[in-house]
Amino acid sequence: MKRDNPPAYKPEFFLHPMARWHLYSEFENGVNVGGSIQFVWLFGITGCFVLFLACINFMNLSTARSEKRAKEVGVRKAIGAMRIQLVSQFFSESFLVVAMAFFLSFF
Repeated sequence: MKRDNPPAYKPEFFLHPMARWHLYSEFENGVNVGGSIQFVWLFGITGCFVLFLACINFMNLSTARSEKRAKEVGVRKAIGAMRIQLVSQFFSESFLVVAMAFFLSFF
């Protein structure tokens, strides 16, 4: 008799933290079926990997550019430039390139 007449659906209540509503809020029978947090992690890891490759590319391009500027560095040293002045110049130039790329990334 019990086999022929399954028990009526009995709702079950549980608490779900408000901080997890956005990514974990799709439930079926009390189980999270949303899965959107997996995509967040996947795209986050992919973005970090692409950023890592971009940093390596930037270092390679900066090294290649600095080899071309060796003559300029030699002239600056010959006229009395200190090491800290050269380092600050290269850091400021790199910062300007990164800042311009950052602002252009929004367009």
